[in-house]
Amino acid sequence: MDHAYRRVVVEPALRLAGWVSRQVEAGGIDEAVHGVALLAAQASEWLRGVQSGFVRRYALVVLATAAVLLIWVVAGV
Repeated sequence: MDHAYRRVVVEPALRLAGWVSRQVEAGGIDEAVHGVALLAAQASEWLRGVQSGFVRRYALVVLATAAVLLIWVVAGV
């Protein structure tokens, strides 16, 4: 009985698990995780370029943003 159970249930289940592991995990999940890591790395590179450490530059960005928002509100866009 054990031999028949192993042949009919266990071995097909192990083959299915191996296939799912190769196709879904390696092909889908791993690629998604690598994609998120790549996106985070690219975003950090961009943000590193934006951050200068100069307060006057940050103040200029705040002033420019306020001006754009004021024009947007006044124009009624």
